[in-house]
Amino acid sequence: MQWTQRLLILLVLALPAAAEDNSWYHEPPKAWGEEEEEREEAVVVPPLPDVRQLIALDSGFEGYRYFLDPGSLSIADHRTVRYAVVVESPNGVRNVLYEGIQCGSRQYKTYAYAAGEGPYQTTTAPEWKPIRGTTAFTYRRDLQEFYFCEGMTLRTNVDDIVRRIKYRTR
Repeated sequence: MQWTQRLLILLVLALPAAAEDNSWYHEPPKAWGEEEEEREEAVVVPPLPDVRQLIALDSGFEGYRYFLDPGSLSIADHRTVRYAVVVESPNGVRNVLYEGIQCGSRQYKTYAYAAGEGPYQTTTAPEWKPIRGTTAFTYRRDLQEFYFCEGMTLRTNVDDIVRRIKYRTR
């Protein structure tokens, strides 16, 4: 038997032992959002916004008005910014949404909502959804694009985010 055949037989015999030691094997990366979903911090819904503290947003959609509650703004797990927004329809109906935005995936999640003066109703099994900029919810795109994120990276200073929104600096 030639030495190359012997080497090949030794390698074949060594494979089962190598297969038991999985240190060389790594799980394939998870799709965006799967791993984050598992690690997302517990959601604590803040109190309903104090209307005297609301900051008007530039976003507009056919008569709708939007206001951010700066007291609700928080950074969760270094991936998600959470906030409460008041959406006022053209006929004066107000709704409050407590949401999160992820910069890297450009997605949002609604954790709770309130009609008028509340109380909040938590959503059942909230899911990450893509941010769209062509509806009455265009404010999400504007918050993500101009205030919460620097490209795909989340701004991590809440005071800086509030200042940017308040003084319209992008």
